[in-house]
Amino acid sequence: MAPGGAFALMDSSMRGQHSGRLDRFVAWGGFAILVALHLDVFGSPGAELRLGWLPDELAYRLVWILLAWGYLLFLCTRLWPEGEE
Repeated sequence: MAPGGAFALMDSSMRGQHSGRLDRFVAWGGFAILVALHLDVFGSPGAELRLGWLPDELAYRLVWILLAWGYLLFLCTRLWPEGEE
């Protein structure tokens, strides 16, 4: 099993091999995008069904939750301080 458990995407030897400036840009950009999507600045979805049974509003929120999960995964794997496990 990889160091850090089964769900570790990168071990401690891989940290530091990426650009801190780019990571901060992605972190702040992702935060801004998630806030904009959460506040629904693009208008409410219609009353149509996706896949024949999934209302637009629920589909929109499920996609938002998946994006937020990916964002948190990025923060925890790339930006978590060394030795703070």
